Amino acid sequence: MKLILHGIYPRSEKLVEASRDFDRKRIGERKLKEIIAEDIKELIKIQQKWDYITNGQFYFQDLLRPFAELSTSVEVNGLKRFYETNFFIRKLNFKKFEFIKNKKFFEHYLLCDNLFKREDNLVFTFPFIVFFSEFSENISLSKIGELLLKVIEELNSWKNKIIIFYEPTIGYRSLKEEEKEISLWFCKKLKEFKNLKFFIHTFFFDVKSELEFLFSLDFDGYGFDFYSNSSEHILKEFPQNKTILLGLINTDSTLIEKREIVVEFFEKTLKFIKNKNIYICPSGPPELLPREVMDQKIKNLLKS
Repeated sequence: MKLILHGIYPRSEKLVEASRDFDRKRIGERKLKEIIAEDIKELIKIQQKWDYITNGQFYFQDLLRPFAELSTSVEVNGLKRFYETNFFIRKLNFKKFEFIKNKKFFEHYLLCDNLFKREDNLVFTFPFIVFFSEFSENISLSKIGELLLKVIEELNSWKNKIIIFYEPTIGYRSLKEEEKEISLWFCKKLKEFKNLKFFIHTFFFDVKSELEFLFSLDFDGYGFDFYSNSSEHILKEFPQNKTILLGLINTDSTLIEKREIVVEFFEKTLKFIKNKNIYICPSGPPELLPREVMDQKIKNLLKS
């Protein structure tokens, strides 16, 4: 079984406390960065010998906020509930959209201030355009697409990266025709970047009624929350030349998955999809769980 992690990884208790101390000016930035580096190193240990690893995106306050630094005149204000969870995300208000190539976005948020190299095999998770739009104001879907494509253009020169787009809106509500049209346009543009792989991950909701549209988006892979979806229909309809992200690490529960059940599901998937095209991953955002629980869930699946 191959595993892959996406999203913002949970911070350790030590890092949560350090972040609080930093906000209250009890420690400096240097000390905070030292503790973040410790968290990242522990996360790397878990992912030894994996095809692609995540840096945990610990510098991301949430999946949208760093993108505010890529345009002029963006205000970060107003909280909105993250779909049906108890989490809230601050909305981005684009007073004016004008892309600026901000070195900090790439070097600080993505490479964690030299802890990673551009050529490393890394996974980055970004909001897909409809999710991005749900938490933004005064910016059109096409402009959001342009913003994301500018970032991806830079990453394409780095090579060897997987970009996983989060899109919980699919299944949460029916997409408008404009949203579908621009999603298709955006995916067509992604195909121009030959050095990267692009996946989309849905979660929280049943996407059965949206499968035809979802598979019409030409991604290299598709991810599903199999605690919200029946496997039968998805596996039968799944395109044979694509990669599947099996969302079997439950981010809605602190209970550790029974490994034999995960193995059984994996073997069931093998009847429909080739082994090389299967990754086991979290069902949704890992940050919904405490760090020690998430670590234990992964280690449990790595046991021989």
